[in-house]
Amino acid sequence: QPDSLKAELEALRFSLNNNSALLNIKLEAWDDAVRAASSALDVRGVKDADRAKAFYRRGFSYIRLKDEEAALRDLTQAKELAPNDSAITRELNAVRTKAAARAAKEKAAYKKFFT
Repeated sequence: QPDSLKAELEALRFSLNNNSALLNIKLEAWDDAVRAASSALDVRGVKDADRAKAFYRRGFSYIRLKDEEAALRDLTQAKELAPNDSAITRELNAVRTKAAARAAKEKAAYKKFFT
C-alpha cells in the first residue's frame, strides 16, 4: 500500500497548492499565488489538464506582477497542455499583445538614439 498512499498524498499536495493559488488570485496576493502554483507544479504524475490550470494560475499572476517573460512561458506551457481552453488563449493573446506593444515602443525609443 505505501505506493498508493504516496500517490494519494501527492495528489492531495497538488490540489491544496493549486487551490491555494486560486485563493491567492482572488485575494490579489500575486506573489503567494506564484509560490502556491509553483509548489503544485513540483508534484509529479499530475494530469495534463490539472498541470495546465497551475501553469495558467501562475502565468496569470506573473502578468499582474508585470513579469511578461515568465507569464508568456507559463501560459504557452498551459496552452500546450490544454489547447482548447479559452481562458488560457485569452490571457496568452493579451500578454503577447502587451509584449509586442512594449517591443515596438522600445524599438522606437532606440531609433531616436541612432538617427
